[in-house]
Amino acid sequence: HHGDDGDSDHILPYWEYYTAGGQTKTGELLLRGFQDGTAGPRMYSALNGASPGAPIAGGSSGGILGAETNNTRYKSGRMGGNALAYASAELVFPLPFIKDSFQSNMRASLFLDVGSVWNTEFDKQSLGLQQSDLDDIPDDSDPWRVRASVGLNLSYALPIGGVMTVYIAKP
Repeated sequence: HHGDDGDSDHILPYWEYYTAGGQTKTGELLLRGFQDGTAGPRMYSALNGASPGAPIAGGSSGGILGAETNNTRYKSGRMGGNALAYASAELVFPLPFIKDSFQSNMRASLFLDVGSVWNTEFDKQSLGLQQSDLDDIPDDSDPWRVRASVGLNLSYALPIGGVMTVYIAKP
């Protein structure tokens, strides 16, 4: 992932990558219903002996954050991207069977979250994996690779301050 500091391109540290899915590094809920950071680009690395000299995407040969093995020939882990688009819509409605005196402290809504995180520098061919493995890997440079979730959100304003929120979501 690259950034621009005015005069030159440089590789961004992993903590500056955009992520979506669940709770982000900044505490925001983007794409409720997804696990934290899973709705975006991933790192890929060949397992020993799987294919010759396969580097991890981004040029690093170090460990993978949030590594998850999903194949016997390569492993992948959450990475994030250098571009993000996100939108959310909510339809708020009164809760049935709740006394009017409590309605001001409670809120229910149906929501739709839509977003995409992508890596504008991603190139599958540079991963060094076998072609059969490359066919299984999504194009993380495609901004139209959109993820979405729908669900029900319930919020309650606590008497001591703050808001407690519970949601049920389906990606």
